[in-house]
Amino acid sequence: MEGGIDVRAGGAVVGKARGEEHLRLFEGASEGHKGPPRFETPRDLRTGPGEGGSYSPIGSLVMVAPMKVRAVLPSFLPVDEIRRRVGPVLPGLDVVEEPLDRGSFAPEEVEVLILTTFTPLPREVLAHYPALRFVQVASTGYDAVDLPACRDRRIMVSNIPVANSTSVAEHVILLALSLLRDLPRLDRALREGQWPLLTGGRDLRGRVFGILGMGRIGRALAARLLPFETSTIYHDLVPLPRVQEETLGVTRVDWEDLLGSSEILSVHLPLTPRTRGILGPTELSRLPEGAILINTARGELLDMKAVRERVSSGTLRVALDVYETEPPDFQDPLFQTPGTVFTPHVAGVTRESQERFVQETIKNVLRFLQGKEPLYRVDIEPGSGTGTSLDRPGTSGDGL
Repeated sequence: MEGGIDVRAGGAVVGKARGEEHLRLFEGASEGHKGPPRFETPRDLRTGPGEGGSYSPIGSLVMVAPMKVRAVLPSFLPVDEIRRRVGPVLPGLDVVEEPLDRGSFAPEEVEVLILTTFTPLPREVLAHYPALRFVQVASTGYDAVDLPACRDRRIMVSNIPVANSTSVAEHVILLALSLLRDLPRLDRALREGQWPLLTGGRDLRGRVFGILGMGRIGRALAARLLPFETSTIYHDLVPLPRVQEETLGVTRVDWEDLLGSSEILSVHLPLTPRTRGILGPTELSRLPEGAILINTARGELLDMKAVRERVSSGTLRVALDVYETEPPDFQDPLFQTPGTVFTPHVAGVTRESQERFVQETIKNVLRFLQGKEPLYRVDIEPGSGTGTSLDRPGTSGDGL
């Protein structure tokens, strides 16, 4: 390989990396590694005894097994740019746009599959991938993957729950403030040549802010609510440690108290058979009058018929980033109803979060190729059709 940065092991140059970014992707790939940064060598830097696909170490380097890896991306992503950036790190990676059966080699050869939450992986599609061993979902949500089918085939599945927690938490606060301060109406009024002097705006300070699901995103949200001096409560099947509750300034309450007390309720659950429609007519009727409901997780968590009825009656305000079908039906009367604000499933989409998704995905795939246990394994519960990420302290978790 011409040019690049020398990669050394035991004082000898064993290969070259194509720039500092190429090297950074391998820093800390070995969990629990002590001492200087550890750089893991990709396939095009293999040398010595590691040739032929073994995992032979050379100094601080670990050889990468030659496996067929395919990344399937939706067409709205910058596929060419991703291919250009990832190529030097995973040479031979097959980066393609949907559908799943496209690519430079046959589906029967694919051993590692990288997907986003926008690409379904049902049992009938998995049948076309007999050699598949590992599925890396390059997003937090993994409900598009048929987990029982993967369990039956002993296919490991991982997600990336660490990339967009900050982004989603900030977006939730944006949505809450937008409705508290009546931003959509004020913006529209000025565009129409009006100058309203009185509003029904409320401070976020002092509001009872409920969080349903205290996974990574829920905890990130609680931390960011501290400067706003809200009274933050949460409900999760598994409580946080007392020390963490005190640090985040949160109080765990039961389901009834969460619904009855939350002036603002933000939903952070994965979509499972048990959580589908979890907020229906009965639950919504228990929210305080004028409450704000925020959903940045999955659209199917809400009974939308009940939501429409409550919003139309003026007893509920909603901020939605996710929908039952995406894109949604733009003729839905909810879009014309006051007390609402909408965004197009972008709560977790920032330049910074997308960079983190790319880097964490590459690192985790490299771990698997090097014979290590991948991070963020999804726990596939036999007979349930659901899964939860093994690294979450709560069973609710987050669902973006």
